[in-house]
Amino acid sequence: WMTIFGNSAISQIVDNNFVRLGEMVAENSAVGLFVFLETLPWSTALTGLSILMIVIFFVTSCDSGAMVIDMLCSNGKTDTPVWQRLFWAICVGVVAAVLMLAGGLEALQTMTIAAALPFSIVLLLACFGLGKALQVELAKRESLALTSMSGVENNWQERLDNVLSTPDKKNVDKFMTSRVKKAFEKVKDQFDTNDIHANISIINAGVSLTVSHGDEHDFCYGVHKTQHAQPDFNTDTDNDSETYYRAEVHLAEGGQDYDIMGWSEEAVINDIIDQYQKHLHFLHVLRD
Repeated sequence: WMTIFGNSAISQIVDNNFVRLGEMVAENSAVGLFVFLETLPWSTALTGLSILMIVIFFVTSCDSGAMVIDMLCSNGKTDTPVWQRLFWAICVGVVAAVLMLAGGLEALQTMTIAAALPFSIVLLLACFGLGKALQVELAKRESLALTSMSGVENNWQERLDNVLSTPDKKNVDKFMTSRVKKAFEKVKDQFDTNDIHANISIINAGVSLTVSHGDEHDFCYGVHKTQHAQPDFNTDTDNDSETYYRAEVHLAEGGQDYDIMGWSEEAVINDIIDQYQKHLHFLHVLRD
């Protein structure tokens, strides 16, 4: 619409010698819009539609601004009382009305620019925070590529059986409460021996091991139970349902997209140590 209106206004001034339009835009841009609409067909309908769009634009902008103010004044809560949201919406409308009555559109624009100037500092800080977060993400990617998984079974037949198996929910639950939890407990005991605080927590999706590192990033290794559709080439006769489950590894950064179902207790421990070694390298990169 900017291209259509802009080119049409330029054509009215240059081709039709409608100099008054340029003068009105220079004198009062708000009035210039309606002067331009008078040159178009169905000018009355377009004027009414423009007023309606301006009202909708102002109302939605005011509503968004009032919602943000309400959230900032409520420590980020979004389920605040209706009267509180209504209060801030009325305040925004009253401030805008007072500025319009006091100095017109120019006063409102000046106040908007003056209020936005301090917020530019917040945007600069946000850019700085984004840069730091990208550095952390890059360091984490480098640490994850440090070593390959060494926690898998040495017996290749067992590895192949684990890859082809499609266990049901009951078998995965049994695996997590037996091998995985016992592996976590052994690793936790070893951390305690080295005076490093570790904690095991049971969550809905599975079990998680957290190692505290004070002010630095904590290490989190979890095994989550995930449901998936049964593949067409399913060869597992123990599970004839349409879905199967995986015991997937999750770190603090999210899922790692590999399944440890069927691994031995020793293999799970080795994988935890591998991931912990990568985490220590990640912390080392951050310190540098």
